[in-house]
Amino acid sequence: MAAAVNIAHSDCMAGRPLATPKQSCFYKMYSVILTLNTFTVLVTITADVLLHADSVEHIMENFRVIFPLLSAMWVQLSMSFQMRATEHMMVLAAAFTWEDLQKKTRPDVRFKMTNLLSLIKPATLRILIIFFGCHICYISLRLGLGDNHPLSINAYYGLNTSNSPLYEIVNASQFLMAANCFPIFFVYTSLYVFLVTIACSQLEKLTASLLDIRQKTDTSEQDSHAEIDHEGEQGQVCTPQDVFCRMQKRLNDCIRHHQEILRFMNALEEAMNPVLMGQFLLILTGMCFAAFSFAMSFGNALNMTQSTMGYGAFLVQLYAYCWFGSELTRLAVGVRDAAWGCDWVGTPATFSRCLVFVIAAASKEFTLTAGKFVPVSRTTMLNVINQTISYLMFLMQVKDKNTTGE
Repeated sequence: MAAAVNIAHSDCMAGRPLATPKQSCFYKMYSVILTLNTFTVLVTITADVLLHADSVEHIMENFRVIFPLLSAMWVQLSMSFQMRATEHMMVLAAAFTWEDLQKKTRPDVRFKMTNLLSLIKPATLRILIIFFGCHICYISLRLGLGDNHPLSINAYYGLNTSNSPLYEIVNASQFLMAANCFPIFFVYTSLYVFLVTIACSQLEKLTASLLDIRQKTDTSEQDSHAEIDHEGEQGQVCTPQDVFCRMQKRLNDCIRHHQEILRFMNALEEAMNPVLMGQFLLILTGMCFAAFSFAMSFGNALNMTQSTMGYGAFLVQLYAYCWFGSELTRLAVGVRDAAWGCDWVGTPATFSRCLVFVIAAASKEFTLTAGKFVPVSRTTMLNVINQTISYLMFLMQVKDKNTTGE
C-alpha cells in the first residue's frame, strides 16, 4: 500500500495518468503472508484478553495494541472494496495541471495549500519514523527489563513461548506485524491529506483566476497568474468589446475548471467516506481506551508512555482528517466570494449570468463526511478531544478517590 501511495503522489504531481504497478507472484505471496501474520497476532492478543479477563490493567495493555492494529486492518480491508472508486478519484486528480506549482520560485500566500503538497511525503516519513522508533524503544525496554522472557506484545499461543527458538520466532512475528501496520496506519492518512490538498490547491488556483478577471484595456497589464496565453496581444490597447470577450473567455475557463474540481471533490467523498466511518469509530474508541489505560497504569512509566503514544497516534490521524477537511470546506465556499469580487460591474448581461452560475454552484456548502453522517471538520475534532480528556479527568478523580479510600 505504501508503494502504491508513493506512485500516486508522483503521478498526480507530474500530471500523469495513474500507473498501477503490476504485482509479481512473489509480491502477492509476501502480501498474503504479512496479512495472515497480522491476523494471527490479532487473534492471539484477543485470546490473551479472554485468558486474563480478571485483570483490567492487563486487558488495557492489550487494547493499546488492538485498536491501532484494527485501524490498520480496517484501512487495508475497506480500501480493497473501494479500489474502483479510488482509481476513479486518482484519474481525476492526475488530470489537473500543475504549471503554477512548477514555475513558482517563492512562496505565495495565496497558494498556502499548494505549497504544502511537496511537504506531505517527508512529513509523513518523519512522523512514521518517530512513532515506530518510540515503539522499538518501548519493546526494547519491555524485553530488557521484564522477567521470565516476556513477549514484546501480550499474546496467548497455547504453547510455552519462553523457550528458544519459539520465543524468538514469536517476537519476530510480532515485530513483523508492527512493521506492516505502522506504515498502513499513517500512509492512508497521508494519502487522504494529499488528495484533499490537491482539491484545495485547485480551489486556490481557481480563486486567483477569478480575482484576476479585470476590465483591462491594456493587455500588457495582464496578471502572470492568468491561465490563457495572450501572446501577440502584449502592449496592445483593446476596445471594450475585445475586453469583454476576453473576460468571458476567461470566465468560461474558470467555470470548466470549477466543474472539474467539483467532480473530483464528489469522487473524493464517495471513495473516502466508508473508510473514514470505520476510522472515526476506531479513533474515538482507541483514544478513550488509551485514556482509560493511562489512568489504570498511573505510576507505571513504561505503560503510561505506551498509552500516551497510542493516544498521540490517533490524535495525529484525527487532526489530519479534520483540519484538512475544514480547509476544503472553507476554500470551496471561498470560490463564491472570489466570483463576487471579480470586476463584473458594467459587464454585459451574459457575463453576469455566468457569474451567478458560479456563485450558485459555490454556495452549496461541501463537507467531507465519515459514513455520510459525521462531518470531517475541526468542530468534530474538538468534540472528540474534549470528550476523551473529560473522560480521562473523570477516571483520574475516581482512581484518586479509590486510592485515598484504601
